[in-house]
This record gives sequence, C-alpha cells and structure tokens, in this order.
Amino acid sequence: MTIQQHTAADEGANTVDRPALDQASRRRFLQSALAAAVATMTTTGRGAGQTRDATQTDVSAALGAGPPQLDTTPATYVLFLDMREVEELVLCEQVVNQAEKHPHNPVLGPGDLHDGDGDRAGNWAGSLVYDAEDQLLKMWYSGLDETSASGFPGVTSGSIATGLATLPKDGFPFLRAADPISRGSMTTKPIRVKNAVATQLSLNVSHTAPWRDWVEVEVLDARSSRPIAGYGREKGRVMRDGTAHKVQWRDHTTLAAVGAAEIRLRFHFYGAARLYSYTFLPG
Repeated sequence: MTIQQHTAADEGANTVDRPALDQASRRRFLQSALAAAVATMTTTGRGAGQTRDATQTDVSAALGAGPPQLDTTPATYVLFLDMREVEELVLCEQVVNQAEKHPHNPVLGPGDLHDGDGDRAGNWAGSLVYDAEDQLLKMWYSGLDETSASGFPGVTSGSIATGLATLPKDGFPFLRAADPISRGSMTTKPIRVKNAVATQLSLNVSHTAPWRDWVEVEVLDARSSRPIAGYGREKGRVMRDGTAHKVQWRDHTTLAAVGAAEIRLRFHFYGAARLYSYTFLPG
C-alpha cells in the first residue's frame, strides 16, 4: 500500500502508553477504539489477522493488480497492507493486526481500581488524532474513579479523571521473519531513481536488538537483481528501533552512487525484528 502522506494510521503493534492499565485492558481498549481507524485500510488489503509465509512466493500473481508507480521520492511511502509493492517473500510473513470488537461492546475495559475508567468511561468524541510532530496516534478518554461510580452503594460524588492513550506510527501491518531461527527476506518491485544524490532511505522498524533481532537492506539493480557495489546488506544493518531510521551504508548515506535508472530493495529479517514501512527522504 503506497500512500502520499506521512500521516498514515499507524503503529498498532508497538507499545501503548496508557497510565496504570494492565496489558489486557490496554489491548481491549485499543482494539475497540481504533477499529474505525483501521476499517478503511483493512478492507483494501488481506484479511485482518492473517499471516503470509512462504519459502518463495510471487505476491503479484495472487493480487492480479497493476504495478504500482514507485520512485525514490517522499511520494513513495509503503505500508505492507495490500502488498502491491512486494515482488517476493522468502521465509517471511506479513501480519495485519486485527481490531476486535468487545463482545459486550465497551469502548474502555476497566483497569485498576483508581484508574478513572470505571462506570461511564468513554473516549472523547473526535479525539483520535495523529500528531505528526510526535509521530503518534493519540486518543483522550475520561471516566469516574471506579470506587466513585454508580455501582458502589451510597456513593454520590467522585472525581472524573482524564487519560491519554497513544499508539506509535505505521504499525497495523508489518513484515518479519516467519520464525526466529530462519532469516527471511522481502524484495520490492522496481523503483524509479529520482534525484539520487539527495535521497535517503528511511525505515520504520521495531523489536530490534543488536546482533539478535535486526533488519538489513541492500539495493539491487532492477534489471539484473544483483546487489549494487557499496549498497550490500552487510553494510546496511539497522539494529535500533525508530519510526524514521535513515539507512547508512558503510560508504554512502544517500543513493548517489547507485548508477541505475531503476532499483529494487531487498530487506533481510533476523529474529523478531519488524518492518512497518519505508519511504525516501531528502538527504
């Protein structure tokens, strides 16, 4: 899925910052509250919650869609949802995080006793916004302290608390190795090179740990599918998390030396590392 903005509905699989809620309650809340935000995206891609893995898979044949127009400009901003930009997966899987509606229809599941999300808790209307500066989805909610709620006999008053749930960028779909032992890879469709001397590759990655869980990226000549000198995967390792991690090969920080009209990117996945999106930024 290629988008034209840097404000995609984002990193649902990453961490959630919601004060004093246990993990299960956080998950229930976010799955319910963000379902509307994901709905438009999931109807255009694979079924939510499905995974894709293969020893060698031609993705484009299954989709039957025309080739996307990719180039090395910020207009190419790829989320791994409909997979139209992917040429091949090898021992790699696509995961789309499913937004599940609570069977009893709560917007907020209860947290700890004094969390302010007891009876009458709910999100503020229209409060799901994307903060481009912080690169977070943000949702404000409010509710009564549980001991002040109407379910406790004799309680006639109490304080109302306000909380903020946040969700990092680009993470409803992501790619990772199919298992933590085997190295997986993904190869993109051809990408037209524009203004290579001033273009950097930017990745959104998480769940990395040095020499345990990481992503490598190499630049291939689109015609021969061979690595371009100076842009090999061993020189393009990403071992730390970041929503806009600029790839630096050993001798190159931009695509200035690729010397090809069209390229492909091949990503290699080790351990539990996740790739949510990639784009190109002015160098």
